[in-house]
Parts: sequence; C-alpha cells; structure tokens
Amino acid sequence: MFKFLKFLNLRNELKETIVYLKLNVDIFVGCPMEDGNQVRLIQSVQRALEIFNCFNEDTQYLSLGEISKKLNLNINTTRGIMNTLVYYDFISHDHGRNKYCLGPQFSIKAQHSVSPYEHVQSICEPYLQIIADRFKVSARLQFVSKNKVDTVKVIESNDTYYTLSTKGNHFCPLHASASGKLLLAFLDEMNRNKVIQSLTLDRFTAKTMIDKTELFKEIDKVRENHFSIEDEEVNVGVSCIAAPLFKKGKIIGTISVVSASAIINEIRESCSKALVQYAKEITERI
Repeated sequence: MFKFLKFLNLRNELKETIVYLKLNVDIFVGCPMEDGNQVRLIQSVQRALEIFNCFNEDTQYLSLGEISKKLNLNINTTRGIMNTLVYYDFISHDHGRNKYCLGPQFSIKAQHSVSPYEHVQSICEPYLQIIADRFKVSARLQFVSKNKVDTVKVIESNDTYYTLSTKGNHFCPLHASASGKLLLAFLDEMNRNKVIQSLTLDRFTAKTMIDKTELFKEIDKVRENHFSIEDEEVNVGVSCIAAPLFKKGKIIGTISVVSASAIINEIRESCSKALVQYAKEITERI
C-alpha cells in the first residue's frame, strides 16, 4: 500500500512539473537559416513578432479574434501576448472599436534604427534614376532575406505621365515575381530545393506558374541568364525585369523595373542587358 501511495505521489508531482513547464518555460523552436544551420527561436517572442507582421499598409486595425485566426493561435494565448505588447506601447488598443493597431513605440524606435544596407541603397539610387529615365518605367531596389523580398526604394521616371509602382511591405510571391525567382535561383542547391518543395504555388493570373517541375526549369534559366522576367504572373497587364545584387557571393537584393506589359515587351532585350550590367557594377562597389 505504501509503495502504491508513493507511486501516486510521484505521478502527481510529475504532472505538476509538466504543467509548470508548459505555463512558464518558453518552447524553443528549431528554424532553418539560409546557411542550412538550425537556430533556436523562443516561441513567445516568435509569436509576438508574427503579431506585428499581421499589420501592414492594407491592414492597420485588427480585432483579437482576427489576429488569433490569422496565426491559428489560441484566443487566450493571443490575449496574453497582446496585453503585454499594449503595456509596452508596441500595440495600441482602440477601445471604441475594440481593435488593435501598431503602437507609438514603433515610430520612436524607427528614428534610431540603422539599416545594414544603407550603403547599398546610396549606391543604387543614381542607377535607379538612370534606369527609370532611360526606359520610362518605375525602377526598384528590393532586398532579399530569409526567403522574403522587401521593396525599399522605388524611383519613377521624370519623363512619363503615368507610372506603375510597388506597395511597400507587400507580399511578394517567390514563384511568380521577378525578384522572387532570382532569390530562389541563387540559393544554394540544397536550400533551393527545400524552399521550392515547401512553396504553395498559388495562381494569381492565367500566366502564373503552378507546376514545380516547370518552376525548377525556369529557375535554372534565371540562374544561367542572371536576370528574371515576370510576365503578367502576379497582375494582368503588369510585367517586370530584375537582376541580382550580391555581397560576398550571396544574393542580398535585386534591381528591377516594372511597367505595363506592352512597354516591358518593347524594352525587354535592351533593359535586361542594362540591368545585368548595372547590377554587376553595383555588386563590385558593395
């Protein structure tokens, strides 16, 4: 009888320990880095950052339920993280609408942020203006990191009345966009295969590539040519050409042009050559 009671007591202590760990210890999540190594992420911090990423130019206010649904996160867990972020002013709560938005700390901290690529941007801007004016298009600088593409600079032509541009912080599909295909093309082979196999090839237009075998062939072509074409694969009537920028042999960004498809088709050959040449010159100066 004593042994049985001792067993029950040990089992209860073990249960209490497991509950304590679940409630009080951050879970470490293994996440692959671009060099193929694993880095341990603290799950609570990861979730907070994912909450920040729910907000963008098109989605400035969200309810607790909307955030919970977007992240497939328990509503009580979401509430706890949001309350913490509100306390530190990284999230603001509009009580009248019962919705949340990014808080004032973002504006304050942004004034002190330092971009690791400010030097690259300063090199690229004169080239972007030359490209925009020469071909009468919008010219872009985009950085690539952690399998994402971010637009950091758009320069319009001084010699055209209408322009097509790119929304900042807007989702850039890797399989359909010119810069996304460059990112895939210049990953090392192991990571490239992993990323492509993990992609969901959503269809945006009738020209969007949704077959992975065809995507692998396209990526091989992009790597060989050192430029990429986006032919109405994201938006009907809009096309792009992009060339890669490298630092120490690793792709860090792209320079590209975007315009109506009729214009891009007309300048495709000459603009592709110019972008490759300018990208090479920029890379040598980085």
